[in-house]
Amino acid sequence: MALDPLTLGLGALSSGFNFLSGQNQAATSANIAQAQLQAQNAAILEGREQAKGALGSSIFNKVFDVTTGADLDFGRGLREATFKTGPLAERFRAQEMEGRRSLLGLEGSAASQEARQKANREALKQSLAERQAGMAGMFGPIAARDVGTFFV
Repeated sequence: MALDPLTLGLGALSSGFNFLSGQNQAATSANIAQAQLQAQNAAILEGREQAKGALGSSIFNKVFDVTTGADLDFGRGLREATFKTGPLAERFRAQEMEGRRSLLGLEGSAASQEARQKANREALKQSLAERQAGMAGMFGPIAARDVGTFFV
C-alpha cells in the first residue's frame, strides 16, 4: 500500500502542527504552574506579615494596658468621682430630698391615713375576737363590742 504524495504531505504538515501545538501546550502549562507557585509563595509571605502584625498589636496592647492605659483609666475615674462629689452632688441631694418629700406627702395624705386606721381597726377586731374566744370558752358568750368607738 503506497501513499500518494498529497496524503504524505498533509500527514507531515499535520504532524508538524501537532508538534508545535504540543510545545505551546507544554509552555502554557509551565507558565500556569509557575504562576500558581508564585501565588502560593505570596500567600505564605502575606500570612507571615499578618502574624507579625498580630504579634506586634498584642505586645502593644499589653504594654499600653499596663502603662498609659492604666494612667488614663485612673484619670477618668478621678474626674468622674470629682464631678460626682462636686457639681452633681447638689443635684443628687436635691433629687433625694424631693423623693423623700413626695413619700412623706403620700404617707401624710388622707387616703393613706384612712388606710392605716382601717388596718389598725382590723387588727384591733382580730385581737378582741381572740380574747373574747378565750373568755367565751370559760364563761360563755360575751356581747359584741363596737370597735369604732375605740381610738387608734
